[in-house]
Amino acid sequence: MSKDMINMQIASQLAALEEVAELKEQNLFSHLRRQLVENQDLQDRKNMDGHVTSSFLLLDPTLTKVLMIFHKGFGNWFPPGGHYEGFVTLRESALRELEEETGFPANKVRYFNESGYLALDLDTHPIPARPSKDEGDHWHHDFLFIGVAKELIPLVHQVEEVEAAEWMTLEDAAVLPDERVRRGIKKAQRLIDAMAPSL
Repeated sequence: MSKDMINMQIASQLAALEEVAELKEQNLFSHLRRQLVENQDLQDRKNMDGHVTSSFLLLDPTLTKVLMIFHKGFGNWFPPGGHYEGFVTLRESALRELEEETGFPANKVRYFNESGYLALDLDTHPIPARPSKDEGDHWHHDFLFIGVAKELIPLVHQVEEVEAAEWMTLEDAAVLPDERVRRGIKKAQRLIDAMAPSL
């Protein structure tokens, strides 16, 4: 996908998040806003000022559990995700990472609601240098999407970077060490609670 096309997609997702984000979250968006104004190539992994990634928060059919991976490199539990690779939407890229890292088929995922094509959360965070991958210190802008499993499928996690893939209760996920993970779980729980009367 061309730089202009992906930047338009990023700007659209960012604008939607800015409409609903709390004031303290708005500060997290300033780095990405600046790069958009500067018309930087945000899909270029060599852009150490920051490039986009996407991740996927997959709920089980009962909306009580979430699929998480234990990342070998970072030693922590996260939703499946990874670098954006062109010619797809950010959500489609996140679904591809979900399937690659957990073995859960993207075609077995449904939208959470009518706004499911929009990102649930955006987090900008520093990534330490990884000499083994010839990468210096850099920044990730990670768009987190949410969806629901149509049915449960046996998981086959990727062995290169993933130690384990497991369904975790929302309660357990809500107290994981990573602040961004906790924020994403909190937002997911709000969505679930909001639709509870219609369940």
